Amino acid sequence: LLDKKQLNEMEPNINSQMGKAIYLPNTVVVNPISVISKLYNYLLGKKVEFEFGGTISNADPEKSTITLKQKKIKYGKIYNCSGECPSKES
Repeated sequence: LLDKKQLNEMEPNINSQMGKAIYLPNTVVVNPISVISKLYNYLLGKKVEFEFGGTISNADPEKSTITLKQKKIKYGKIYNCSGECPSKES
C-alpha cells in the first residue's frame, strides 16, 4: 500500500483523492476478464456492494463519503476502479 507521496514519486501524473494506492509490481494478468469475474463473485459472497456507471462528483475521505451525482454513499472501505478522479468542485 502506497501513501500519496510514494505514489507521486512513482507516477507524478496520478491523482489519488483518497491518498493511497495499491502497488503490485510482481503480478501479471493473463485473462483479466476471468480474474475480475471471479473476484466480483467472491466479493458479492462477502456482501461487498458495487456501484456501476456513476460519476464521482465529490469525495470526502475524512467523513468516509463519496457523492455520485445526487447519491451520497458512506463507506468503510472504497475502491475506485474506474480511473476517474473526483471533481474538486462541489
